[in-house]
Amino acid sequence: MKARRVFRANQKTAEERAREQALRERLQKEKPTLEDLVRTGECDPDAVMTMGMYFDVQTALQALKRNGSCGPTRNWRARVRGQTGKQADAEPATPPDRGEELARGVSHDPSRQ
Repeated sequence: MKARRVFRANQKTAEERAREQALRERLQKEKPTLEDLVRTGECDPDAVMTMGMYFDVQTALQALKRNGSCGPTRNWRARVRGQTGKQADAEPATPPDRGEELARGVSHDPSRQ
């Protein structure tokens, strides 16, 4: 399925556009690195997603889709145990803890391997 673009009218004020243009010009002129921006306090390191983090998230999502675990289902525990029918319906509908499973995922960030 091809993605469709949605065009929206610009809702920014003239002041916001001028501020963004000045920031863009400064960044194009100075070309600071991420470390420079973090050191000067202009960037919050917790708000940055590196390419390695992005690939880790994509890998985890693909693994969940492949395993059919894209979300909590009604009888996930029963399905794991191989139960069917009334046995499966008697189980509580709580999702499994995915933290440990995701922690074992493959890291594409060389600094974290």
